[in-house]
Order: sequence, then structure tokens, then C-alpha cells
Amino acid sequence: MGQLKAAETVFIADGAKHNWEIQLDNFPGSTCILDFYHATEHLSAFCELYKNKKKGRKQYDTWYKMLYDGEIFQVLNEMKKSLEEKISNNDEALKQIVNYILSLNGY
Repeated sequence: MGQLKAAETVFIADGAKHNWEIQLDNFPGSTCILDFYHATEHLSAFCELYKNKKKGRKQYDTWYKMLYDGEIFQVLNEMKKSLEEKISNNDEALKQIVNYILSLNGY
């Protein structure tokens, strides 16, 4: 594959924790790139749980732009705050955060 002779390598994966473990074990010096599409799928699933659907769609647009700009920690903080009063199913919302989005940042 030429990986060992390459000046630079890139590892592209979705946010699943095991993927990043593969990267650490097998491609430790590579530049990591998040599969943005998968991250936004989970963000969308989270926002669909908003009690007020219109606010959920608006929040998705805002967080989408923030994720794209690399503001993941701010998005996570805002998502956690929204659990308290705006989400209809906290268990499902937490699943979206914990199973995917938090794994992006080593939580």
C-alpha cells in the first residue's frame, strides 16, 4: 500500500470509537479526518427529538455550521444543555451523543 514510505498519511473514519482505536494502533502518525456526513446524521437524529420540531430544525442548521467550522466542544455543551428541557426522549438523545458524537473527542 505504500503507507510506510509515504511522507504523509490520512485516516478517514466516522465517529465510532473503535475506528479511532484502529487509527491509533495502525496509523499513529496519520492526520485524522472525521467523516462529516455521519456526524451530521447523528446530529439530525438528536435534533429530531426536540419537542418543538421547528426549533429542532433551526438548531440543526446552527449546529451543522458549527460542526463544519470545528466548534465541536461548543456543540456538545449546547446539546447537553438542551437535554434538560427541550428534548422529548432523553435516552435516545443521549444515545446519539454518547455512541457517536462524544466518541469524536475521546470522552
